[in-house]
Order: sequence, then structure tokens, then C-alpha cells
Amino acid sequence: MKLHARWYGEWSNGKNDYRYQPLEWACTELEIEESEHHRAIGDAQNTLRVLRAIGSRAGKYPPPGDMPYFQRYYGD
Repeated sequence: MKLHARWYGEWSNGKNDYRYQPLEWACTELEIEESEHHRAIGDAQNTLRVLRAIGSRAGKYPPPGDMPYFQRYYGD
């Protein structure tokens, strides 16, 4: 979820890196329907969905402006 943390853009001075966001928040933010499977399987499926959603938006869909912290992420 490091990619989502960078996409979301909330900086952590303590870690000197982007702050991780909960998987549930990432799914809600990206309007992804969460999996109903067993936790480990569901988390893996949701992570894949988050990565695909960010990949499909790279360069053309920055995070919403009403988020408290954000920076546009266009990929490396």
C-alpha cells in the first residue's frame, strides 16, 4: 500500500515518508466494492483492486481536492 500512501500524499515527519492509509479507506476513497471473502483473501483482492484503480487514474485523475492532504501522483 506504499503506492496508495504516496498517491494520497499525507506526509509523516516521524517516518520521513508518506503515511499509510487503511485499506478500507483506500477502497472507499477509490469507490471500490470491498470483497466479502475471508480476511486474508479479501485483503489481497482489495489491494489488487486499489492498485488497478490508481494505475487507471495515473496522470489524469488526481486525488479529490477536499482531502486534507494530497499531492498529485503521476507514477514514476
